[in-house]
Amino acid sequence: MMTLHGAEMHRRPSAWSRTVAEFSVGLKAGYHPVDIYFMQDEFDSELKIEWEGPGITRQALPENIFFIEE
Repeated sequence: MMTLHGAEMHRRPSAWSRTVAEFSVGLKAGYHPVDIYFMQDEFDSELKIEWEGPGITRQALPENIFFIEE
């Protein structure tokens, strides 16, 4: 499951389904709280998150954009 500002953006239909989710969200510059709940099962699980926007071609989210609130 993925939430943005507390609003659910995507949820897998079941724990055993493999899905690709694609959605668009308009964001202003700044910090945006995102929560990602990921379950790795006994199969080959992976989580890929990509973004694109004005001046940004579709690519994996770079690690330097993340901020962990303590």
